[in-house]
Amino acid sequence: MSAAAVDFADLTQSAFLLGVPARTWETMLGSAYGKLDATVANFTEIGESILGALLELFVSYPGDQTLLAYLHMLVAPPTYTAMAHSYVPLSNALGFFIRNAGQMTDPATFHLVFKTLIGLHYANPVSAYGSIITYGETVPSILNTVNACLPLLSTWESLTSSTPFHGQPSPISQIIVLLLSYVQDYSSITTTEAMMYYSEVQHALQTIPFDSDTRQALENLMMSLGLVVGDNAKAAREVEMMQAIQLNLAKSSSVGAAAGLDIITCGTLLRNLFDERAHDLSFGHTDEVVAVLRAVFHYTAMPLPAFYTQLILAAFDIVSQYAPQTPQKLRYQLWCSLVISRLPALLRRFDTHISAEIPSDIAPGSAVQAALRDVYSRTDLLGRMDSLAAAAESTHVPLRTRFLQSLVAVALIDHPFASSLEASIPPEQLPRLVTEAQEHGMDLESYIESRVSMDGPIEDGMGLLDRAVTDFAVHASLSEVLQKRFISLASTQDVEPLSHMCKVLSRHDVTVDILSLHVPLNDILGHGLHFVHNFTCEGVGDPQTAVSQFGVVVQFMQLTLTRLQLASFSYSLAGKSLRSDFLLSHRTYTMSELSREELVAFQNWHKALFGRDSDGIDDNILRSTNPLTLLRITPTLLSEAAAQAVVKVVDAECLRNGVQFFVGPLLNWTLVGVVKAFVAEIDRLGYCATMQIDVLKTLAASAKDMPVVFRLCANNLLRMVPEPQAQNLLAKQNEFREMKRVAAIALYARPGEPLALPAVTHDHASYPSLAIRRAIEIARSGGAPGINVRRCLTVSTPVAFLEIIWAEFTTPNADVAHEHDIFRRIAAHILVATALHCHPNCPPLLPVFLHSFLPRKIAWLDAQLQVGEPQLQTSDQRLQNIEMLTAILMSSMTAAFHLERSLNSLNTTYPSIKAASTRLKSMSLAARLSQSLRISTSPVTAMIRQRLSTSHSFVAMYPEFAT
Repeated sequence: MSAAAVDFADLTQSAFLLGVPARTWETMLGSAYGKLDATVANFTEIGESILGALLELFVSYPGDQTLLAYLHMLVAPPTYTAMAHSYVPLSNALGFFIRNAGQMTDPATFHLVFKTLIGLHYANPVSAYGSIITYGETVPSILNTVNACLPLLSTWESLTSSTPFHGQPSPISQIIVLLLSYVQDYSSITTTEAMMYYSEVQHALQTIPFDSDTRQALENLMMSLGLVVGDNAKAAREVEMMQAIQLNLAKSSSVGAAAGLDIITCGTLLRNLFDERAHDLSFGHTDEVVAVLRAVFHYTAMPLPAFYTQLILAAFDIVSQYAPQTPQKLRYQLWCSLVISRLPALLRRFDTHISAEIPSDIAPGSAVQAALRDVYSRTDLLGRMDSLAAAAESTHVPLRTRFLQSLVAVALIDHPFASSLEASIPPEQLPRLVTEAQEHGMDLESYIESRVSMDGPIEDGMGLLDRAVTDFAVHASLSEVLQKRFISLASTQDVEPLSHMCKVLSRHDVTVDILSLHVPLNDILGHGLHFVHNFTCEGVGDPQTAVSQFGVVVQFMQLTLTRLQLASFSYSLAGKSLRSDFLLSHRTYTMSELSREELVAFQNWHKALFGRDSDGIDDNILRSTNPLTLLRITPTLLSEAAAQAVVKVVDAECLRNGVQFFVGPLLNWTLVGVVKAFVAEIDRLGYCATMQIDVLKTLAASAKDMPVVFRLCANNLLRMVPEPQAQNLLAKQNEFREMKRVAAIALYARPGEPLALPAVTHDHASYPSLAIRRAIEIARSGGAPGINVRRCLTVSTPVAFLEIIWAEFTTPNADVAHEHDIFRRIAAHILVATALHCHPNCPPLLPVFLHSFLPRKIAWLDAQLQVGEPQLQTSDQRLQNIEMLTAILMSSMTAAFHLERSLNSLNTTYPSIKAASTRLKSMSLAARLSQSLRISTSPVTAMIRQRLSTSHSFVAMYPEFAT
């Protein structure tokens, strides 16, 4: 974006925030426009930047009437300036808001913005700048805009489902009717384009409720497009379609055990539980994980020995995919910990539960033994694991040997059987840490507590954890002791020993990861949140020490929540719901937004820190201020002081002196929000933010004294304003380079190793495609793939992500006929796994697939069969795609059924686990799908309906598909 465009966006935002009326703002715009060189300026880009600024403000100020007046002045023909036409043509403004409608999450804003644009069209219908389309716009271009509007009708439905707007007609419907009124001549549309538009409109009419006028306009459009496509072509394709149906009905179902063994499902499950190891459904939650294993066992329909085999092979294969050296060392250690000290306990619990669900003549123990014999026949995989273990340790003990020892320890197999697999397997030995504890005359629990308590130096705790990390057999006991100790200290509000423990854990990330594999980490974080919410300095002898120790606990919480991507973590304790958002917030507030308590604290701290006659921070101000209040107001406090320093209300030297108070342990735990807020201000103001730059420079000079702060803010600093924006400001460039160097050290430096920045191999937007491609490659080689669905959905919308998956499944290199099972298993995991974990940007994908993606693909396949464009796909390819779509549907619905039933059997206290089965809601999904398939007249739908009704196992789960 050009500098001029940025200036106009800043002008708009500043004018609104300062309360400038719309007419005054328009005058300011006209004056700024008049100064531009018309031969150089890009007026379209400038208009887009102003619209972007308005949209950003609408997000923060939903439905604001002043912003609507700004929009009206921007698009309407001007009356207060000498401009010959409006600043932004109405068609451009409409296109912008259609493209970015997803950002308008408030129904009032959505309604008012589009109603304003419609009103402007009717107010000036003859001018090209006042029309909803541009002069001379082509029919394909108009139809593309109509296609872009169709998904917004579903957006409107979801936005208004529980609001007063529910049931009211969407302004998008009126826009569609308006646009179609300009389409008269279809001669410029090719057959391929007509087919595409036809399928989109057909899908919309089948899935979206329209008012009568809009439905009539779309049906007329379909009729016209049908004439372009040609009736003869459609009839020929329908005959071919019915022949394909008859051929297809002869094929057997591809869901279940008939498709072979399933290392793919087991591998994606294990990786998903690992990636989400800090959430309510992860390896640390035994009963919940066992419930998921039961669901997968029933879904895959494998015999019990085969299920054990695939689960163990998947775990071993995942370990073999990581190197025990940096940068994969941590993941290798965690997977080894999982396989050696966690998986055997889970298998034992699963074995106990499943014994009641299998035929009585099969002994569960024999199933594990049969599985191990099969696993030990895979010499290639075992050889890779042995070589990795040899590279990782000086004393080579194969991971498979340790796994056998753990199975013996949990009584899942006995030692004689283990010896039959490995004749030289050593008898069970005490872990090194247990022996060390005995040498000190203690049991393991007392020994661990003594090392992480405040009685000894922090190096003792660090040394114990260093030794424990490589002693996999003790990880379960270590996790239980640390969990019990943390919760006990947090519950008693004992800040001194808790801060010491948090300081040790903050410096030892791998221990926190190990905890997440063996115990419910959210219980630890939940009690930590409870401690933070309830701590006060009232009654403490030394408030400065107490606040410093409290800050250590806060920084441990901040660091752990950030590392494990739990910024919006919530926890219920004693009937009270606690949220973590405030710990990492960098929002700055106006004085009117602060509560009375916060406003009093703000004034007291501002005077103490930046007043000319201040004596600094005394015990009284610490005792009178709630620590959470101080955390909340600090970004505002320093931001306001920096702004006052610019206009000389606060002396620059007083500002620097005040900032110095935050460098030490007393207050540096409040700085994460400050640094992020100042980076945001610098991004907005550039090198004009002199005081903010000066404050960050002061803090960066003391980065070694507050490593947690700069580790948490490093990404923000590295993304700060790029240096080339001010080539003439060498001093500022050097300051920025130094701050970014400090950030890089905080984020990437490792003790005893040179600083090495990670190489960027691809952009974020391409991650979903690369992840799917990588999973397919691993599955083709017989390995255990994995896909981090949540990460994919951070850079892609749900529908776009499903389109990416389909595109990767149907590339020219994909062998759909022979890789059918790979694709359906990967897709089923993706569609169902999102229901297990509740994230703001990771909605359940199964409803999106069934009610949005599936109808669109059916319409697309129908259009292909009707038009018969040979250059698009061959008849066999089309049939294979229909087969794959049906198999994905059946697999995902089968998995959802078993998972929902298994989760419903749990007696859990975790709200998110209960919500998981609600997010699945397989029966209601099936009912809605059955109804939509039944009323459709599509040939592809008929084929899918036949396949579902002839699958006995599927009909047994969902009887509505029987007819």
